[in-house]
Parts: sequence; structure tokens; C-alpha cells
Amino acid sequence: MIASKEIQLEKETDALLALNETQKSAHLTQNAELLASTLASQVFIVQAGEVQPGSRQAMLAQYQALFEQLTYERWEDVQPPLIQLSEDGSLASMLVRKLVVSRQNEDRQAALYSWLAGLKKENGQWQVYSLAPSEETLPYATGAAWYEEAMQARELGKQAEYLYYAERAVYFEPNAMHYQYEYARALSLNGQTEQSLEVLNELAGKRYMGLFELENDEAFEALASLPGYARLLKSVEAYGQPTGHSQPAFQLQQRDLIPVGLAYDPQQNVFFISSSYKRKVVQCDANGGLSDFVAPAAEGLGSAIGLYVHAPSRRLWVASAAAPELVPMQQEDPLPCTGLFAFDLDGGELLQRIELPRDEEFFLNDLTANTGGQLFVTESLQGKIFTLKAGDDKLSEVYDAGGSYQYLSGIAITPEGTHLLVAHESGIFVYDLHNQQQWPLAFPAEASLQGIDGLCFYRQGLIAHQTAYPINSLMWYQLSPDWRSITRQVVLEAHHPSFDQALRGCLLGDTYYYIANSQLQSAFEWSYPIQLRPLGELAEVEVLKIELKKVI
Repeated sequence: MIASKEIQLEKETDALLALNETQKSAHLTQNAELLASTLASQVFIVQAGEVQPGSRQAMLAQYQALFEQLTYERWEDVQPPLIQLSEDGSLASMLVRKLVVSRQNEDRQAALYSWLAGLKKENGQWQVYSLAPSEETLPYATGAAWYEEAMQARELGKQAEYLYYAERAVYFEPNAMHYQYEYARALSLNGQTEQSLEVLNELAGKRYMGLFELENDEAFEALASLPGYARLLKSVEAYGQPTGHSQPAFQLQQRDLIPVGLAYDPQQNVFFISSSYKRKVVQCDANGGLSDFVAPAAEGLGSAIGLYVHAPSRRLWVASAAAPELVPMQQEDPLPCTGLFAFDLDGGELLQRIELPRDEEFFLNDLTANTGGQLFVTESLQGKIFTLKAGDDKLSEVYDAGGSYQYLSGIAITPEGTHLLVAHESGIFVYDLHNQQQWPLAFPAEASLQGIDGLCFYRQGLIAHQTAYPINSLMWYQLSPDWRSITRQVVLEAHHPSFDQALRGCLLGDTYYYIANSQLQSAFEWSYPIQLRPLGELAEVEVLKIELKKVI
């Protein structure tokens, strides 16, 4: 009997959480009718010490007027809703705390809303009959702004303000691990040690590199007496060890290549490697012989970034970028261009050049194609996806992130050619090519999608390059059949001694080849003017390989 009652309460709790999600969807889609459907026929709102009675119909009119003025970008719980049910399961209360970001014309606003909702069942459905809301208007609408305030407060030793700002930075960017780390520091310094340890354990579950210096951070001294602190340190030590699944494939003897892309032509059994610094493409044959395939700065080629081999048309596509302040290049003459270049795989001749306007800032990054040869390429500075259909001579815009996602990089396409998966600054989003809709790829709490560059589709999943800060790993993420979530993660390689920004790779059957050390950051002195370090300080470029069937 007790078990039956618990099952019923769990069922009602799930229904209440579903109602909370319905309200979120209604705000994001500006669906006033859907939002009003979650209300009882009579509603009481407690605000400013007064009880204001209302009706569902009156609230519908208010919602319609509100949605004519505002669009909602975010409507997110910053903590799980707190739900209490009556003994008979007919009444409930739900306490929620939400981050809300809205836009009115060009004015972007943010607030923290909290409210206690009373709910009852009408016709078998949970509906809200009372609301007691409160609001905290926020001066900043980005996590970066709150993080900056937090770091200033940390520098000044203002611990209470440090915690206030760090907490709100995490509200805006809950998956930004360096924000979470500062939040844990602030909690510890404000005496909330157990909560601090809880946040640190979450970071350890995601294998955050920032914890490697945990014992040297005086902010966490108060945690040493807690029972779980020693276990945390052992966990950090364990995940900092190399995985050891990769084997050497070949070396590139030109230390100043600063390579990014890697592609393979099965017909000639040749690898192609793009050089961002030398503005060229090299080829490596089965015997390890290295030679220039595209000469430096040929035809106005800029920093060679993404590569794609389309074997049926015998074309090597190269994404060219002209942004030396982001990706330094050896020479400015001839003038580099941003665009797509197609070279003949057999002879190396230029077959096509598609240049983007020089009076706008663009950075073409990575590219992929469907089975028909239609190309898709990410643009990082403006947050766009372009496409080029076979036979066309102009890029067309497929998607504009419009600020929703920052710095688009790696891109992959599903085997059926229906969906694009695109890496950005803090995760991956999915773009449905048929319906022109996008959604963020959901992932489990123990995963992190920060810092991803290259992507490669393998089986029902993605190989993801996160081989820099914050987790220094090459991952495989299994995807759900509807391409909406990650269902499993496998560490392919972590903390390999050669790792120094392993940005891209390519698949040969069940073997994955990848550049272990692009050295895209470490190879340069980042003072003005940007200078390449002496060759003796640079490493030989290592290409590694993983037998995926042995790991996945």
C-alpha cells in the first residue's frame, strides 16, 4: 500500500514538472494560449502585500499583450523546482527560481524570478490557482559580464560580492567550468564549504583540468577537514593520467606548419594537411614522404583551416581564412582572402575559388558535405553556416546563430544528410536541414561539451576534439536516434604527452587519424606584432591513430 502511494506521488511530481516545462515552452514560443491553459479558471496573485483575483481569460489577454512587446530568449530553472504534495495528491505547491532573458526591440533584459505557485487538479490536470511572485532585475544579461565582476570582487577581497557575482555567472553559463570553479572558491571563502565541495565534485566528474592545482589554492583550505575532500583529490589524480589508446601514425618534419585540418584521399592513399601559418596544403604518402600539394599563398590562399576530400569529383576543398590576429600567417603578400578553394586531387590545379566580401569580417573554419557533394561550412566571427551546392559558384547562407551561439567551429553531418551537428564555444547544436530548426544537443550531468573544435561522425555518434582546456580529451559521444541528446560518452584519449591543441582528424574505416599538436597558440609570442617562436622551441608535428573498435 505504501509503495503504491509512493508511485502515485512520483507520478504526480512528474506531471507537475511537465507543467513547468510547458510554461517554459509557452514563453519561448510566445504561445499565450498554451501558457493560459496551465492556469485554473480562477487565479489569485499575491503581490506587494495585496491579493489580486483574476481569471484565465483575463490572464490570456495579459499574456497576448506581453508577447506582442517581448520575445523570450531564456526561461530556465536555476535550481530544481521544490514540490510539495498533499496527502491525497489533489493539491500541490511548487517553488521555482528562474533566469529570464527577454528582448524588446533591441533592448535585452535579464531578471531572476521566484514564485510560489499553488496548484490543484481540474478535470484530471494540474493547474495553477495562486501565484506569489518576486523579481530581481539584473544589470547584465551575459555570463561573461557577471564573471568579470566576480573576478574584480575577488581581486579586492570582497568575498560576499565575489559569491553574489560568481553565482549569477553560473546561472547564465551553467556549463562553463571556469565559472563553476570560481563559484566553488567563493562558496568556500564565504564559509559554505559543503556546497563548495559539491560543486568541485561535479567538476571532477567532468574531468576539469582546473582542479589539478586544487591543493595549491588557499581558498579551499577549509575543505581539507571535510570527509569527502581526500576522495576528491584521488579522483582528480586518477583522471589526470593519460588514457593510452593512441598509437603513432607518422610525423611531419616541418615544425612551423601549424596544421589544423587533416583529410584523406582513398584513391591515392594520401593524407592532406592544412597549414594555417604557411598558407599551404601538404601531402603525406604511405611511406611518410612529405611534399607541398598547394604552394604557399597560391591563388591568394590565406590561412588554410578546414579540409574536405570529395573523392567522386576528385576535389580537395580548403577553407581559407584571412584573420592574422586570430590565426597568424607567415606572409601578407599576396593579399589573403577568406573563401573556399577547390583543388584537383590528382594534379593540384585550382578548379574553383569562391571569395567572401573583403569589406566584412569572416572566418571560414570547418566543412563537411553530404553524399551528393553539397558543402556546408562554418563561419566563426558572425556565427553562420554557409552552403555550396555542386555546380554553384556562390556561397548561400543556411543559418545565422544571431548571438545564440558564439564562435562556430567543427561541423559534421548525419549519414542520411538530414542534420548538421555544429560545435560552438560552449557546446554543440543540431540543425535540421529539412525543417530549418535548431536545438542545443542535450548531454548528461557528468559530461561537458566545452572547448570542442573538430567533429567527426562515427557510428551513431560523434568524435569530438576537446584536446585543450578545460578537459584535454578526445571523446566519442553516442547520440539518440532523434539527434537531440547524448546517451553515452567514451574517452578515446586524454592527457596524451603530445597533446597541444589536437584540433582535427579524419576517419579511415574504424581507425581515426588526428593531429596531436597543432600548437596554434603555443607556437607564438602573442605580443604585438605576433611572432613565431624559434623553431627549436616548437615540437615535431605528431599524427596519431586510434583503433576505435578496441575502445568503443
